[in-house]
Amino acid sequence: MINWLASGEFASTASYRFASRFGGVSIEPFAELNVANWVGDDPSCVAKNLSVLSEQIGIPVKQMRPEHGTTVQDVVGDEDSLKVADILVTTKSNVGLLAPSADCVSIFAASTKKKFLMVAHVGWRGAAAGIATKLITTSGLYDVRPDDIEMVLGPAICGWCYPVSNEVHDAVVAQLPNASTRSSTFTGVDLRIGLASYFREYGVSVVNQQPCTFETPSLFSYRRNNQTGRQAAIAWLN
Repeated sequence: MINWLASGEFASTASYRFASRFGGVSIEPFAELNVANWVGDDPSCVAKNLSVLSEQIGIPVKQMRPEHGTTVQDVVGDEDSLKVADILVTTKSNVGLLAPSADCVSIFAASTKKKFLMVAHVGWRGAAAGIATKLITTSGLYDVRPDDIEMVLGPAICGWCYPVSNEVHDAVVAQLPNASTRSSTFTGVDLRIGLASYFREYGVSVVNQQPCTFETPSLFSYRRNNQTGRQAAIAWLN
């Protein structure tokens, strides 16, 4: 049985669930509910984990394999389950869009006015490449206004657990000014704070309540364990 971290509804049209690392069949260092078949895990275990996720929520699941860029893919519901992309978009009901993560930010965005759902994966490279702007422009292509969007941010590493070089810091902050985490002895970035601030300036309603992955043993964290799995963040239109 999957141990869900959190679940809920948003924008009156969509539902979401954040999985913990528990409830799957993978063994260490990927134990248990790893959904990424590109990190060294047994592909049969990953396939079983994805099947369990789909069974638990009762709908098919379409997963992205992030490129850490700004690639967008549409999901209509009957194509291959794995999409090489950083943003998935659908207007179809009962198709689960899955973003894997192990410190990076999972983003769910849905319209309060029409059937429209985006799911994104954001690490520092994607942030520096302008994925936040890409999410706004992509919603516009579907005639969705920012102030009609409700957004939920998933668990991710916090700024004080995420030291980075000055070069990485400056590249991220150039896109997300409020992502900066700095003291006299520490330079880091908090992607969730930076993203939440950026989208709120556009009028997006943002919920940012999930824990830090590095500080939470029930979640995968690449910074904490290096070789590890990826947990699932799933959203779908009802």
